[in-house]
Amino acid sequence: MVEKIADSCDDGALRRLVGSTPEYVDLVSDDVSYQGKDGRKRWNELGDVIADTWERALSRVESWLRWEGDFSESEVETETVWERIGAEPIEIVLEDATYLTVRGEVDGKPAFIGEDDDVVVFTEPADLARYCRNAKEHALVKLDGWSELADASDDAFEPEASYDLREPSSNGAGLLRDLIAFCDLSADAGDLDDPIDPDRWADLVAEVETCFRQL
Repeated sequence: MVEKIADSCDDGALRRLVGSTPEYVDLVSDDVSYQGKDGRKRWNELGDVIADTWERALSRVESWLRWEGDFSESEVETETVWERIGAEPIEIVLEDATYLTVRGEVDGKPAFIGEDDDVVVFTEPADLARYCRNAKEHALVKLDGWSELADASDDAFEPEASYDLREPSSNGAGLLRDLIAFCDLSADAGDLDDPIDPDRWADLVAEVETCFRQL
């Protein structure tokens, strides 16, 4: 069921958690027996994996559920930590790299984690998590509830949205406009209006990349 939810919601982190874990794969396999000495060993290994990962799996499943019925807002908590903060971890796909960062809004203006008009980016959710828990000198730390991230698991920093900047798209254009504004670049965001010229798109992406600082 969890794997079906991961597939339906296109949740890569949840899919990897249960679909790429040998013990979970064995659990639903008709060819695996838990009888005998070897079976007991596999069963104990499964118990260790469940103890370590099942709460994280349930947390991600709950983030995709929407209750409908006679429930008041006080009875059912539906907001994620990122919804309460007003920001989200995102994935930025480039020709030569894929980066993770956090996008939000401060005082009505686009903002990202980073300092001095730079956007700090990472390749692993755990590194992004560590930065968000400890760094203090960035715009998003001003957001109400940012301190809640100190208690969030690394799984909470898996990207909630992905932006493929390898070719023009309206989705990517919105991100580029925010990056141009945040990094105070001289680039003309009007060049991102439809129709978008592919050569000009590549130039804008290259200029925005100069603001990325990988940690």
